[in-house]
Amino acid sequence: MKNHINIKKNIKKITALLLIAMTLVLLSSCGDDGTGYVFSFPIDAPPEYLDPSIATGREAELIIANAFEGLLCPYALDGGSDGLSPGVAYAWEKSEDGLRYTFHLRENTHWRLPSGAQKRLGLDDEAFAAFDTRVTARDFVFALRRGIDPATGAPNASALYPLKNARDIHQGKKAVETLGVEAVDDFTLLLTLEKPSDGFEQTLTQPIAMPCNQIYFEATKGRYGLSPDNLLSNGPFSLSIWDNSQLRLRKNEGYAGETAVAPSAIVFKIQPDQSERLRLIGAEGGYSVALMPASIAADAETPYAKVWMNQRTGTSALLFHCGKSPFSSRKLRVAMCAAIDFDSIGENTGVSLIPDNAPLAGRTFADYNTSAPRNITPDKSRAKQLWQEGLAELQQTKIQISLLCTADDERQMRVLLQQWQSVFGLSLQMDITPLTASALQTRLQQGDYDIAFAELPADGSADRVLKNIAHSEGEDNVMRYQSKTVDALLTGIAQSTPEEAARGCRQTEDHLLQNAVVYPFAPVISQLLVAKGVQGLRLSNTGDRVYFCGAIMS
Repeated sequence: MKNHINIKKNIKKITALLLIAMTLVLLSSCGDDGTGYVFSFPIDAPPEYLDPSIATGREAELIIANAFEGLLCPYALDGGSDGLSPGVAYAWEKSEDGLRYTFHLRENTHWRLPSGAQKRLGLDDEAFAAFDTRVTARDFVFALRRGIDPATGAPNASALYPLKNARDIHQGKKAVETLGVEAVDDFTLLLTLEKPSDGFEQTLTQPIAMPCNQIYFEATKGRYGLSPDNLLSNGPFSLSIWDNSQLRLRKNEGYAGETAVAPSAIVFKIQPDQSERLRLIGAEGGYSVALMPASIAADAETPYAKVWMNQRTGTSALLFHCGKSPFSSRKLRVAMCAAIDFDSIGENTGVSLIPDNAPLAGRTFADYNTSAPRNITPDKSRAKQLWQEGLAELQQTKIQISLLCTADDERQMRVLLQQWQSVFGLSLQMDITPLTASALQTRLQQGDYDIAFAELPADGSADRVLKNIAHSEGEDNVMRYQSKTVDALLTGIAQSTPEEAARGCRQTEDHLLQNAVVYPFAPVISQLLVAKGVQGLRLSNTGDRVYFCGAIMS
């Protein structure tokens, strides 16, 4: 009997190994029509969480874009209008007064249940078999109510303000049940607005508007979006692996969108090294698609077929350490900025910290037609006066500081130093210290610098860009700038209509520029490189997300 049991165990092991081997073959193979390919894309770091209501950052939003689908998709297929295509909703109508949207949902699109779902739900076999995996109107009602609920803390909740009562709910003045969302039946959703909103349909393509199954969400007990088995996907792919080296999305067999799912999987590999990205683009075992600075990609020979797009990912700028002397003095900061002659260094003064294509409530920031950013006007006389006043307040006759930069920027910084010395004379003594890009970032994060020329990220929505670099607790506030005014402005943006939020973003940026916290020089442009044979990729209409659903390898 013992041998019989061992034989049965061995058969089970062999069968399991064969199934694994077959799966690997299927994932690595590519059909004659280019389907079934495993695409790979390098990202800087694993996201913190993937709950669409609260996730932020380029990595999280890229993965959510491929693992979830909203009522509408942010790209135009044949017959699409205004850069939109059907998503879970195959059709929709808007009332003549622009206040009511009726969405008709597909009845054959399903949630992809992860392994361990039955245990997570606490259901017996019969109940689990009866669990309704269809994506319904109730999933959107729950998600939208949760997104606007102040208890959720959704960073992009203000995007939902066009919905009836949304603003009052978010500010704690009304119950979440009064939100203008209604499941007319299982597959008909009615959304009611406070007033007509041109950008509302675009908002429905954002992560904040992705559906959420209430039963499964509550079963995760606060861990939704923190691991593959704590996340339900309704998009073309579902999350299967999430660790410190990669995130793997596999084909969702229950997806029933406008486009059939062509790849078998997408692997998002953790690779922050830009030179490695360039070396491996198109190489065997390398990357199918990669985003990297244009300055790196432009001069190198690579096997990629084309540059598919340029994308603004940051801003090169002078950064002042505002948390310590001497640049705790606003006068000294403004003096150094006012002394810059951009004609001599080949740059311009019209650069915004906010990219024109940065999303804000479903539209691009440029769509709001805000005023131009107000940078410090070059004025050498004013610079000299402020410099002397700043030194006097510090009770100093000169300052000695160090400027950090990369080796590529050292020449430009030495030209800048000559300009400053011609204005401030011997009262300014400065050393320029060139570093590697990684060493420079380490010094910035540690606060070990006086002034630096470096890149500030411009990742995510317009308000998120500013919050990251300017809020007192912002993750990229390497300037150590502490301002109740800025914190209040950023809080106000989160509680404003989209139009008010756009004006608030510009007002916040103007504060940073006029107080010489940061002095922008030029936009940092990245390029999306696509390996030979890759076809069928799609970009969101704001250019910030890549969609792999219809991608093939020819």
